[in-house]
Amino acid sequence: MKADVAIVGAGLAGIVCARRLVEAGRSVVLFDKGRKAGGRLSTRRAEPTRFDHGAPLFTARSSAFVTEVQGWAERGIVGAWDGRFTELRSNGTRAPWLSSAWVGTPSMSAIPAALVEGLDVRTQVRVGSVVSQEGAWTLEDEHGVGLGTFGTVLVNTPAGQASPLLAAVPRLRDAAAAVEMNPCWAVMIVPEQPWDPGFDAAQFDEGPLSRAVAQAAKPGRDATAGWVVHAEASWTHAHWESPPEQVTQTLVAALEDVAEHPIGSLRFSSAHRWRYARVAQGLPAGCLWDASMRLGACGDWCGGPGLEGAWISGHALAARVG
Repeated sequence: MKADVAIVGAGLAGIVCARRLVEAGRSVVLFDKGRKAGGRLSTRRAEPTRFDHGAPLFTARSSAFVTEVQGWAERGIVGAWDGRFTELRSNGTRAPWLSSAWVGTPSMSAIPAALVEGLDVRTQVRVGSVVSQEGAWTLEDEHGVGLGTFGTVLVNTPAGQASPLLAAVPRLRDAAAAVEMNPCWAVMIVPEQPWDPGFDAAQFDEGPLSRAVAQAAKPGRDATAGWVVHAEASWTHAHWESPPEQVTQTLVAALEDVAEHPIGSLRFSSAHRWRYARVAQGLPAGCLWDASMRLGACGDWCGGPGLEGAWISGHALAARVG
């Protein structure tokens, strides 16, 4: 395979990094183990609705990312969401949470789908090893099949998965290994009857719940869409091996209790485990890079949690690669 740069993982950071490098004239190939690019910017289909079960919404704070998101809005791949955003506190009170947010349209997966246009993306390929050979890097899949030789390799996978791929540079390997990422149980439900607890999206300060987001309230969504409920990290740790049906029952009951509004019977329910959902704090440089070995890494665990952190990290690594 004739290409200058290989990027392992086609999450948002990897896509952003690839696009910037291609714009600078570099030849880039992205490899991803999933069926589609995007990582947690994925959408679960359950006809007639869809669930943004990885990243239900996002915010934009830095001026550079605000400008980028406004460009996405002009292209029609995101929309501003002025919803009823609430913090539900354990003492029974409610407080404002966000003033506004953004969502992909018609789903969060629309963002990576648009950003990978024109890029060389190889999906359903799990990179198993990155080996240094005679001043270059050879990639092999999990079965030892060669994927090509590249001058530069960049890793855009969760920190725990990135560490072994960075083994040739112990400094990078150890930095990735030291990052702790929290898991998350995500529950998707469609109540038999429309459920309006007085908010469109909520975060919680205590208990098993982290966030609950109404799909139907988002711009461009079907009115019959359901809810995405994310569990808190420590609760997820403690219940990682619990049956999905039990997790769904527990989180739905907790949501009914804290919202003080019964949900009733469900038309649809499903649960999904995100092993690497969120990092507490990004790395100071926004990425990892060794110029002498032409090996680096990016991701939200480098740039900070959420879409903005991933975007920042992808840009930071592309700038270091040059």
